[in-house]
Amino acid sequence: MALPARLLTSIRAGQFGRNPESGIAGCSHRIGDMDQTYVIDRAVKVFPEQMVTRSRTYQERKLRVCGVDPARYGRTVETGLFGQDCFKAMTAAGEQLDGMIHTAQRFVLHHRSDLDEPLRQRGWIARDEPGPRGRRILQMFEFSRADGRVAVTAEMHRLVPDPLRMGQSRGTARSTCDPRDGFERLAEKQLQPEDVTEFSADVGNLIHFKPDFARRYGYRAPISQGIQTMIWMMAALADTAPPRCFDVTARFLRPVYWDETLTLWGGPDLLRTLTADTRVAAELRVDSMEY
Repeated sequence: MALPARLLTSIRAGQFGRNPESGIAGCSHRIGDMDQTYVIDRAVKVFPEQMVTRSRTYQERKLRVCGVDPARYGRTVETGLFGQDCFKAMTAAGEQLDGMIHTAQRFVLHHRSDLDEPLRQRGWIARDEPGPRGRRILQMFEFSRADGRVAVTAEMHRLVPDPLRMGQSRGTARSTCDPRDGFERLAEKQLQPEDVTEFSADVGNLIHFKPDFARRYGYRAPISQGIQTMIWMMAALADTAPPRCFDVTARFLRPVYWDETLTLWGGPDLLRTLTADTRVAAELRVDSMEY
């Protein structure tokens, strides 16, 4: 899964777009440097702090069901799996996950951490507001090393859908542009239901397990977690070695069913996952990266 030459050139030259929402460039910021509406002092809800340790067994098992060779990361912790720790913290705090839809995810890797290294996790809900298809929630998390340095920050956007509004047309026609134009094909994978359920087993959310439950929200079958697709996409950035730091954001644009075939495409500063009918399922924007 070699990166396209244009993306490699951008990485080596440090030529990435500045994130207009955060106003942050580079890999050294903290959550406290983000928009002030995101800080913990203005949180809607604060989750209890907890310790997180990533074992080799857990990481290897989860990466394999994502279609990723664990050898890409060696003893380095893969960043996308912190998304599962975020979901676990939500469950422990009484947040309802069944039916929840993950719409976007940002990870900032400040410092790489090692397998079996304990990290302190804290998180909070920064925003909870009504939307056209249900409640839209923004959550923030950070994972800190023993010396107090933040290793990873995460910005999670999710939708708590209203079943009566899901599955309705939003009045947008499919684009006539070919999403493959200007992109290079990097990889392909066939999802299996057992891989989707294994990945989500320690998190929950019946939308990943139960066909009848998924149909209540307008889906023909259970859907894969957005994080599962994101981890597959992020593995392309660790083709030769894990990055030292990065700032990446994924948008989950359409559901990925548990039996779909996906292809991964790469452009100058963007990775794109397509379904078999060439619809864009997810996009991963690379805002900064260093090796």
